[in-house]
Amino acid sequence: MSMEVKLKLKQQVVVGRLAICSECPELIKKVYVCKKCGCFMHAKAWLMDAWCPINKWGKAEIKE
Repeated sequence: MSMEVKLKLKQQVVVGRLAICSECPELIKKVYVCKKCGCFMHAKAWLMDAWCPINKWGKAEIKE
């Protein structure tokens, strides 16, 4: 799998995660920080091994 394809797949995961977060009452929208874990979600969403502390989304696996 090419780097471009992997990046596009990761971008899809990030967009999906951020869409879920944007609807969550635990998100401080002005700074996009989660009240539960304290993470900056624009950064955390890119970590494929990360998960939501209230189980709204989980780890993502990008297969070769």
